[in-house]
Amino acid sequence: MENNTNKTLLIIDDDQALVDRLLSLFGGIYDSHVAFTGETGLQLYSKLKKEKPVVICDVNLPDITGFDVCRSIKSEESGTYVMLFTAYNDESSACQVMKLMQIAMSTKSLKMMR
Repeated sequence: MENNTNKTLLIIDDDQALVDRLLSLFGGIYDSHVAFTGETGLQLYSKLKKEKPVVICDVNLPDITGFDVCRSIKSEESGTYVMLFTAYNDESSACQVMKLMQIAMSTKSLKMMR
């Protein structure tokens, strides 16, 4: 039986404060990698995909959307765990997430993470 324990974390977010907070929470648990744009995140994911990383991605990135990042990752490896974060709490985002399936979505707030 294959061991499916993920030890690698890929954070894709342009918010340095949130990235720092996530690294303080998970850095000691996971081999953590960071990208500040979607395209850089996808390049890093391609290098890390054999390690089956858990991906935490912002929906609103400076170059492409987190939805696009998720679609691309899922097309390469459908079993990858992806969590999308957004500062927006709207039905449209929730519907897009449900269409992508196998991902989780959370509204982000640094207050929640303190």
